[in-house]
Amino acid sequence: MDFPDGQVKRNEKFYCIAAANTYGQGADRQHVGRNQLDAASLDRFVFLDWKYDENLERKLAGNQEWSDYVQKVRRYIETQKIRHVVSPRASIYGAKLLAKGISREIVEQTILWKGIDEATKSKILENIAPKKISASKDGTFIPRVKVGDKVTKEDIIGEIEYSDHYSRTITYEIKTQFNGIIIFVSDSHDVEEKDVIAEIDCYGN
Repeated sequence: MDFPDGQVKRNEKFYCIAAANTYGQGADRQHVGRNQLDAASLDRFVFLDWKYDENLERKLAGNQEWSDYVQKVRRYIETQKIRHVVSPRASIYGAKLLAKGISREIVEQTILWKGIDEATKSKILENIAPKKISASKDGTFIPRVKVGDKVTKEDIIGEIEYSDHYSRTITYEIKTQFNGIIIFVSDSHDVEEKDVIAEIDCYGN
């Protein structure tokens, strides 16, 4: 490489790595201030998508509960292709504000929801909230899963035993309609119709 003060020979172990928010083709919907790079420069690079290291993000933030929430919001935004950026800065800056005693409501509004319209915010909150599964009959609920288990649609998470008009014991399977992780499941006990017996985090991982 030639420099004004002389030439430097490349070490055999040297590799040039460049990071950017775009692919060098100029501005996109979110990064509107990016200039297009010359084709000769772009041709000399191999492009790799590099996702956030969420474990590192949690450690840098020092607040796992807040970081998990930020990451859950990010995953939903990415899957729905919503035009909004939630980077690790949200975890790190938000954790610092919370540690200073700033209220959770203010931190969310200033860190997560800045610039986003209320309708989109409400949609995100509604969809990242845990999905509740309720008993469909009166009877005795018997769980078949535990907290932390991963489930997919149509998995059986438990059964309800009840008696019919002839005093016969009938077993009714409870299936989930969601993919996610069990974050709450009731223990074995008598339940009434519409009692919440389980909750699933659909954007927890």
